[in-house]
Amino acid sequence: MALGWPVTEVSLQRLGPGPEDHIPLHRSWFPTYPFSPTQSRRLFLWTASAFPARLLARLHHAGADAFLAEARRRHPPQEAQTTRAYGAPGSGDALKAMARVTLRSIRRKLNDLRYQQQWAL
Repeated sequence: MALGWPVTEVSLQRLGPGPEDHIPLHRSWFPTYPFSPTQSRRLFLWTASAFPARLLARLHHAGADAFLAEARRRHPPQEAQTTRAYGAPGSGDALKAMARVTLRSIRRKLNDLRYQQQWAL
């Protein structure tokens, strides 16, 4: 959550032979759209698509050693994600998520019925 809005992190990591060799190279956050997984996925992919070109240019300009030293300085190793944060959701998880979205939608519709939007110039 950032300023009360749900956000999703997208990152590009260098994976090494051991967990201590995993280095996050770049991170970014973007808003998550709770009613539109398609829009969230589109924004996720659009954001992530810029990382390789940006980081390759930085790598070419700085050199490998300086590039990795900068990545380690910006994202210390203890911050690196060494395991998958999420597994495949089961049926119970899917039902909970659908119930949350349905209740949120019903709550929004009830608020729309209670309050009338008025525009004035």
